[in-house]
Amino acid sequence: MKKRIILAVALTILNTILCLAQDREKKFSFYGTTDPVATYHDGFNFGVGVEYQMNYFYTGAQLYTFPELRGKTYTHLIGSVGLNLHANNSIWRFFSGIHAGVIYREGGHAIFGFEGGIDFKIKGTSLYFGIGGSYDYRADGKVWGANEPNYWRLNGNGRFGFLW
Repeated sequence: MKKRIILAVALTILNTILCLAQDREKKFSFYGTTDPVATYHDGFNFGVGVEYQMNYFYTGAQLYTFPELRGKTYTHLIGSVGLNLHANNSIWRFFSGIHAGVIYREGGHAIFGFEGGIDFKIKGTSLYFGIGGSYDYRADGKVWGANEPNYWRLNGNGRFGFLW
């Protein structure tokens, strides 16, 4: 009986959270992103993404490419989930979450990590810009040599998008 009560309470709390999480007027975000520091050092890079933003949670996907990163094309496809906080009448958004996906560079390789950032919505429009970062474990070390290890990498990004 005790387990049933705990399960019922947990399901009620989860249902309440999901109901509260859905009341945003514009839930979808479409954006373009780049790493300006990497562009300066290693060349052009660009990604596109989509997010479903609820009041407290978000989920999203991103496709990103770096055509000539140290002589080899780098592309990743990542899915993410996390928490966000909208402040000052939804002008500011703070977010933090986890992501995982696949790197395509001479075959497929795993990637997973942590992400976070800040978005600023331009008042009176659906446009926004933001900055963010991630700390990723990348399993494509073998591309550089048979004895090369997989590695953790800190990344930065700038983004520009619109809410729909």
